[in-house]
Amino acid sequence: AILLFVMEVVLNFLIIRRVPYTEIDWQAYMSEVQPVLKQGDFNYSHLRGGTGPLVYPGGFVWLYGLFFTWTAEGQDVRRAQYMFMGLYLATFLAACALYAKSMRISRFPPAFLALLCISKRVHSIFVLRMFNDGPAILLLYLSILCLIYKRKVPACVLYSLAV
Repeated sequence: AILLFVMEVVLNFLIIRRVPYTEIDWQAYMSEVQPVLKQGDFNYSHLRGGTGPLVYPGGFVWLYGLFFTWTAEGQDVRRAQYMFMGLYLATFLAACALYAKSMRISRFPPAFLALLCISKRVHSIFVLRMFNDGPAILLLYLSILCLIYKRKVPACVLYSLAV
């Protein structure tokens, strides 16, 4: 898993450097959180982006509000991509931990961990498009890990944040 992690770090750097960023929802997300951060407007009917009204829960607003702040109001897309790379790598490690636990139970072949690295879709979700699915999946995986280790309260908190 360590070798795969190092390969993922290199692969993600290459993706960010060489594959063109594709604008799909990033600017809409930034537009949706801007009224909360700039005017203190928490009325969901006022929170809109290029794709329509905000339909995500409050946790999304606060998380993407951090991205808004840390990326010069969403303008520094490259910085956002590196932040999402960090989220992706954390998600990768959480997935590896889940697979490791299942390998002890079901004799899951360790070579299958390499399959985690070849998904174009997952890399796209995290570092090319920065969709909100990525942070939600990380929180879900962490919640499942907590449940596996019988940590019910953190599991419920993480799951609540994920949805």
